[in-house]
Amino acid sequence: MPMDNFKASAHLPMPEMPDVMGDKANAAFKASVGEQVKLLADGVDRLAARMQRDIDEKPRRLMAPQASKALRTELSTLPSAPATIFCEFDELCVRGSTERVLLGDAADSKRDARADAYQALRMTLDDAAARCADSNVTLDPDFVDFVEQCSVHRVNICILSGGMKSFIRLLMRNEGIGHVEVLAHDMCVDRGEGNAWRVALRDGSETGHDKAESVRRALRSQEPAPVILVGRTACDFAPIRAGLVDCCVSAADTPLAKCCTDAGVQIHHFTGWSALARRFLPPASSVMHSLVDTSPLSTWTGS
Repeated sequence: MPMDNFKASAHLPMPEMPDVMGDKANAAFKASVGEQVKLLADGVDRLAARMQRDIDEKPRRLMAPQASKALRTELSTLPSAPATIFCEFDELCVRGSTERVLLGDAADSKRDARADAYQALRMTLDDAAARCADSNVTLDPDFVDFVEQCSVHRVNICILSGGMKSFIRLLMRNEGIGHVEVLAHDMCVDRGEGNAWRVALRDGSETGHDKAESVRRALRSQEPAPVILVGRTACDFAPIRAGLVDCCVSAADTPLAKCCTDAGVQIHHFTGWSALARRFLPPASSVMHSLVDTSPLSTWTGS
């Protein structure tokens, strides 16, 4: 309801009361009700003013920089499981780049140009997956194994991507790991418009996805645990700059690694998902041991 209408509704004229109680009693009743209506109207005015202030201030609050923790420079040590892992999708979980297959040179464009390139696509998600497969750009089998091992070790893993959520989820469902949470841009395929892609960027930041804010929100709903970031892009540095990461994992020649080097941040070098599993996840035998009660059975000596 508009604020003006909202406030006006509190100032409606008080209806006449039938004279069934006598003039004096009726007058007293009207005075009492009138005072209550006045108090209510004053309260409504204050509430309307506060709501209007919230409406006016919200854009400024959203654009204001979030308070960040001090930059941590020692992020090279892998913690022990359990932990929470956030990872970029393209060229990490996938062998190759889905964006380069689908967008061509526009994959290297800035925020709005990339969004326009996505919205120019005319194909189903299955057709997009088939096009990537024809270019040998598919989910890394070692990543699939890593996700399954994380489930056994009670390690949370979350995709933190600049790509399209629905497409990423399709690729992972096709490999049996559709349960993994995906934080990425929203999109849908408009079948009535020739399978046109409709894209909604995740937020109003320079890249369209403030990964620090995404990590911050995701951690609110999880049990406290060390945070591992497996990344490669420059925008993956945002959660590190915000002090939200305990260990950064990246290949040595990535934009993220360069950002870390320039900031004096030490990282753990990524050489593949199998190697990361060996270093981070305990042997399966120890997990089974922890799940099975190996204490001796007590003997019942009932009479």
